[in-house]
Amino acid sequence: MKKRLKILMALLVCLALCLPTWTALSPVAGFGEEGVEKPSPAHSALYDLLLDALQNNLPDENNCIPVDLTGMGITREIMKREVKKVADQNPEYFYFIGGYACFPVDKNGFLQKILLVTEYSGDELVQKTAEFEALTAPLFALHNDSWSDFETVLFYHDYLSSNYEYDYTYSIHHPKEFLEQGRGVCNAFAKVFQLLMNRFGVPCISAQSDILNHIWNVVYLDGAWYHIDVTWSDLTAPGPARHKYFLTGTDMLAQDPQKSPATDIDYGAQIETSVDDHPLYSLFCNVNAPCTSVGGRIYTVVETGGGFFLSEYDAASGAFLPLLEMPSSWRIPNGGGTYHPGCYSTLVSLGGYILYNDDMTVKALDLATLEQTDVTGCGEETCICGMRFVGDTLTAFLSAKLYGDSFDPMPVFRRGDIDGDFLLSITDVTVLLDVLGGSGSGVLPFISDVDGNGVSQIGDVTALLDTLAA
Repeated sequence: MKKRLKILMALLVCLALCLPTWTALSPVAGFGEEGVEKPSPAHSALYDLLLDALQNNLPDENNCIPVDLTGMGITREIMKREVKKVADQNPEYFYFIGGYACFPVDKNGFLQKILLVTEYSGDELVQKTAEFEALTAPLFALHNDSWSDFETVLFYHDYLSSNYEYDYTYSIHHPKEFLEQGRGVCNAFAKVFQLLMNRFGVPCISAQSDILNHIWNVVYLDGAWYHIDVTWSDLTAPGPARHKYFLTGTDMLAQDPQKSPATDIDYGAQIETSVDDHPLYSLFCNVNAPCTSVGGRIYTVVETGGGFFLSEYDAASGAFLPLLEMPSSWRIPNGGGTYHPGCYSTLVSLGGYILYNDDMTVKALDLATLEQTDVTGCGEETCICGMRFVGDTLTAFLSAKLYGDSFDPMPVFRRGDIDGDFLLSITDVTVLLDVLGGSGSGVLPFISDVDGNGVSQIGDVTALLDTLAA
């Protein structure tokens, strides 16, 4: 009712009112890497006009931004389509979700003016903007400026797939709610992914099929546009991320039983997508482990030579350097010795270590020495289906089925918990001081690395004391 009143009030606002210029929420201008020309998808003049109105104007007290359409020959149907595209392709403007109010048409039936209706204005918009920036800042901070576009796409595809859940209540569509709640439907996944690509200069748009009732993304990499579906990469189990729909071409979509019905794909822009998959697609398509970043380097699991290998991506050669052979099958508990083929490990970086898992054990790999240490494990009646941080605690999820609908959490490690009791207390400070002084033993380095900089030092004591004080 409140929103309807706002729209009604908007209809009574004088459109001649000139609004002040405001650029604080404008997205990063243009695309990309210095010296590399990247395409900007061609949009209609109306799309550009609407986006310009959002970029350069504050909503008034009635949550409205007026737009003059005189002489443009815009019908209501065209307006509906273009307003939706602006909302879908520009999640930076989280406060605009596609609301608008039309004004009388001219004698030819064309719209003369409209009001873009936002969710907030004034002090409330300032507050919501601060909240949104607080939610996005940790995601932006994960990026390394030395990464190529491919590394950026890979990292954030895997991060969103492995750390956020699909919303089976079908109620979370908005990127702000998605980041707050840790889950959302396809629209939310696609918008947050596009927000990240926009931030780091990777050309990206959304693709929509009404037949599938589904939205995903298309990104420009290595001279072509490829499909990327973060939602369908999000497996039921918490932690893994599959890559079946990572950088695919139109041929693959046409042959895929789930995607092939989508004969009505709307890109919202004039682009030509690649017929073929990305050259690296074959390395990833059967991999379910997410990538992780250590010291700006990307690590993931790739399938090659009939096996699965934890590998480091070498940007100079565009190849993956194998470090460690990974499990190639997953035991089915109580299955009489049966297995799921494939690698279903999760990768989590902590300091100079990567934590990964097989079906029963969480292991820590020291990247400096490639030595492995068992951290914890489960019994034979269940298996580890994935891992991720829940708050400050790395948690493994157990189930009798690899793709279950319910999982039992098993704490693995809590940040700052030096003595291993999963409680934070002054005892942890004492143990940490012993470790730093050389008299403590049995504490893995990533556990004593409280501030996460890869080195155990006195700054970790300060970080732990700050945590306790908070």
